[in-house]
Amino acid sequence: MLSDIYLVLISLYGYMRWQYGHDIWQIALLSEGLIYWMLPVFLVFFVMLLLNAWIRVGIALAGVAVYLIMFGPVLLDIPRLPAGNTVTVLTYNAGQSLTEPEALRDLIEDTDADLVGLQEITPAHLQSVAGMYPHEAAYIEEGYALLSRYPIVDAQNVPTFQEEDPSVLHTWIDLDGVLTSVMVVRFKAPRLGSYVTGYGYHIWPNSDRLLERVGSGPTIIMGDLNATDQNENVTDFYAAGLTDAHRAGGWGFGATFPARTDGWRSVPRGVPPLLRIDYVFVSEEIDVVRTYTGKRAGSDHLPVIARLKVAGE
Repeated sequence: MLSDIYLVLISLYGYMRWQYGHDIWQIALLSEGLIYWMLPVFLVFFVMLLLNAWIRVGIALAGVAVYLIMFGPVLLDIPRLPAGNTVTVLTYNAGQSLTEPEALRDLIEDTDADLVGLQEITPAHLQSVAGMYPHEAAYIEEGYALLSRYPIVDAQNVPTFQEEDPSVLHTWIDLDGVLTSVMVVRFKAPRLGSYVTGYGYHIWPNSDRLLERVGSGPTIIMGDLNATDQNENVTDFYAAGLTDAHRAGGWGFGATFPARTDGWRSVPRGVPPLLRIDYVFVSEEIDVVRTYTGKRAGSDHLPVIARLKVAGE
């Protein structure tokens, strides 16, 4: 029966991932949608329980336990920290011409964020938000900008994958006397097909050089990582001790892509985005109060908003 095939497949996936990690591209690809395709294990568990199929119950129960350990915190609305003095950050991939300049301005006004990290913006976008914030840093050639209510002490453009391809806007912000590292990032997307090393699912090593820049002191990294939280470019952030703001202060799947309901890379009307690929990460000096996705503004990405508390502020 189908449930037996399903249990065999998730057992095989679990074994292969435990043994080889994401060195096998098929396992890496399956991991991107893990939060969805493992959901049926709950139904299989109850069906096997009703059938008194105890070996299958045990296998399904193991799957249920793994799912709850990996995704339980974001599916349960756990108590949050009291708000107090907070800094609100907004990250948004405008998708170049997909977002009208006026729509971007409206989104930022509605969010009223203190720090706004933008990716894939155009000169028209930058012109539309001119004057909204007292401080800004931009690298328009790569489509990055940071808008800030707090003074920007320094700003640099940092390559991640290739020297000639800057992928991070790295700034240092004076948050009421607390020097805070703030990075705006957009990683290269994985590719399925014949790329570089032959046919398969190829993940560009985006995170290595960026994480080398995470030093002591408060750090905020926000942007489009083009990967789910099972991708090694994201799990590297966890391994480095950074906190995923959605996991710490969000609820639900938190999916941000694809968000368009018409045209290229769109979903049918009424269908929510499917993948969470836009993130806010913070260092241990920063507490997450709340994280949520914003409204559609034209791009194929949803904005992510996080309310943060910086130690010493």
